[in-house]
Amino acid sequence: MSPNIITTNCDLGSVQLEGCKFKPELVTFAGLDTFVEGTVLARQDVSLTLTAGSVQGGTGTGTVTVLSIPNSTVVPMVGDWRLELTEAISNGGIFRLLDPNGMIVATDIRMTAGSGAATVVEVAGMLFTITDATDFIVGNYFLITVAAGSGKMVPYSRTGAGGAQFPKAILAHTVSRADAGDVPARVIVSGPVVKERLVIDAVGTPGSITDAELDMLRSYGIIAQSVSQLARIDNPQ
Repeated sequence: MSPNIITTNCDLGSVQLEGCKFKPELVTFAGLDTFVEGTVLARQDVSLTLTAGSVQGGTGTGTVTVLSIPNSTVVPMVGDWRLELTEAISNGGIFRLLDPNGMIVATDIRMTAGSGAATVVEVAGMLFTITDATDFIVGNYFLITVAAGSGKMVPYSRTGAGGAQFPKAILAHTVSRADAGDVPARVIVSGPVVKERLVIDAVGTPGSITDAELDMLRSYGIIAQSVSQLARIDNPQ
């Protein structure tokens, strides 16, 4: 019986290995920059700016302000979220949060009681502050709007938000731009890639990717593999 054949990938100077699948994408630059081949990319799914209307449904006059999308394990759904008071408390209250489809996401969002008190809330991938004024009554609600992002590729960031914190693709060639804007690029969306040539843009050096980040890439079909350097030319003729 013949022994099993074991193959070892050799470093040929490229991040891609045989069997990669590619897709044309727009990569967004914040300004003058160069993204090298092997840069790990993410998609900007939602805007980082939240908006909220004034309180509706009763006599309360408190506010929801200082809204943002934080670095989180969750990217909120695009649309209007409903933050609704379910239990009135003097200078405070308990709220629930419904997503744009009307599904209840949280039921125990507590506003700290206190005249004029402000409570910072982080929930469902959103961050905002509820401030007391005239007491809320049961049924008072705010609509918090999550806007769609550009949907374009950006460098993956460990401290990113709105989708930028989830690695989904690999840049197949180096791209540059002299100012803010987009550059068409060919990106790897699935298949085997060279682990040692993956680059986190904020770190800037190859090989800094973590096992957790490799697992996230694997969930999208991108499999990072180690390669070996050729010790000599196999066929010198």
